[in-house]
Amino acid sequence: MTIGEARARVEEIRAKSGDDEWAHSAEDEMYLAILRQLVEAKTAQEANDAALVAAIALETQDIDFQRWCA
Repeated sequence: MTIGEARARVEEIRAKSGDDEWAHSAEDEMYLAILRQLVEAKTAQEANDAALVAAIALETQDIDFQRWCA
C-alpha cells in the first residue's frame, strides 16, 4: 500500500464512519494489510515505507465510530 492509498483509505473510513460495522471492518482490513506489508518488506526502504503507511493508518483511531468485538 502506498502513502496515497493509505490516505485515501483513511478518508474513506472517515466518510463512512456513520456505519460502525463497515468502518470497523475496513479499519481492521487496513491494519492487517499493513502488517503483511511490513512482514513482506525485503528492503529497508520497503520497511520504512510500510512504517509511514502504518503511521497514516493510525489516524483512524481519531475517527469516532464504535469498535465492537464479539
